[in-house]
Amino acid sequence: MRAVSNSLLLLLMLGAVASADEEQEQKLDNLKRSISSLEQQLEDRDKERNSLQSELKKVELRASKINSNVRRLRGKINKLESELKDLSSRERDLQLGIRGQSAAIVEQIAAAYKLGNQEPIKLLLNQEDPQKIARVFKYYDYFLQARTEKIQRYKKDVDELATVISDIETQKLRLTQSRADLEADKNKLTRQAKKRKKT
Repeated sequence: MRAVSNSLLLLLMLGAVASADEEQEQKLDNLKRSISSLEQQLEDRDKERNSLQSELKKVELRASKINSNVRRLRGKINKLESELKDLSSRERDLQLGIRGQSAAIVEQIAAAYKLGNQEPIKLLLNQEDPQKIARVFKYYDYFLQARTEKIQRYKKDVDELATVISDIETQKLRLTQSRADLEADKNKLTRQAKKRKKT
């Protein structure tokens, strides 16, 4: 009976040990699964961090390019505004000059009208003194030359004025486009800043 009792006790002890070993094995498996899950999470976070760092570099590179373009556009706008100011000043000067030349040409036409039908041949026939004839021809030649020069200068200034007005219109269009480009780039820059902050 004692032997049976000892055997039973031994079996119970072995069972308890086996049960304890099984419990430990279960805990160990759970621990391994937890470690494996944490390692996977860390690996996923590393991938996410690397992806975000890569995205951040792209965002900063785009922002840098846009910034550079904004600076270039501001410089271009300043230059265009300065050129437009010079062209407008030249336009005013030409218009004033043309008005003055118009008045002078009107005077010359009036003077020519006063000479009336007294063309050089008639003037020549009416004069007997050769010195007077020479003076009349010289005056008439001077008058024609001065009138021709004034008309040529007037025409040159009118042509230049037309060119200046055309240049002003072109500059205004360039300026409008450059300002629109600048505004678009500033909006892009704002979006990149938001994206950078979010990243």
